[in-house]
Amino acid sequence: MEQRMIKDWTFKKNAALHPEQEERLNLYAKMIFNTNKKYNLTGLKSLESIINTLIIGSLEPLVGWNVPRGTVFADIGSGSGIPGIPIGIFFDGIKGVLFESDKKKADFILYAIKELGLSNLQVYSQRAEEMGKGVPFRESFDWVFARAFGSIYTVMELGLPFIKANGFLYIYSNLILKNIKSF
Repeated sequence: MEQRMIKDWTFKKNAALHPEQEERLNLYAKMIFNTNKKYNLTGLKSLESIINTLIIGSLEPLVGWNVPRGTVFADIGSGSGIPGIPIGIFFDGIKGVLFESDKKKADFILYAIKELGLSNLQVYSQRAEEMGKGVPFRESFDWVFARAFGSIYTVMELGLPFIKANGFLYIYSNLILKNIKSF
């Protein structure tokens, strides 16, 4: 049943995914589910909830975007690679950098990136506030994403230094997705 969830969602949303992308998203969800049994990556305990909440929930607001090749994004406080890995799979022509200070979670992200063959993603096991201070990441990203990272004010303070002029900060919230344009 879980195998069909992503396929059904893409059909319902008219989201163009190649079978390989669907397969990678499903495999990634299984990796989170299996690793979560060993140590806590997420509070979600079922494969269905991981697919629905983490995978589909990360991609839902991005369906229909026209994303130019060469777009570069950051995911701050990536946790288990959410939303960065699903975004990197969904938009395979863009590059992403995932920041996660927890070593075990960063190791999981690195493992997932390698297992899924995602050459368009990198992970850094460092705090966002340190990485945003200077070269090479300050004002380097077209988009910055944050999901379950902290309060909106904290995310703005730590995320805005990463954004290029005319870039965007996307804050996932259980209420709405906030879009804050930098100037």
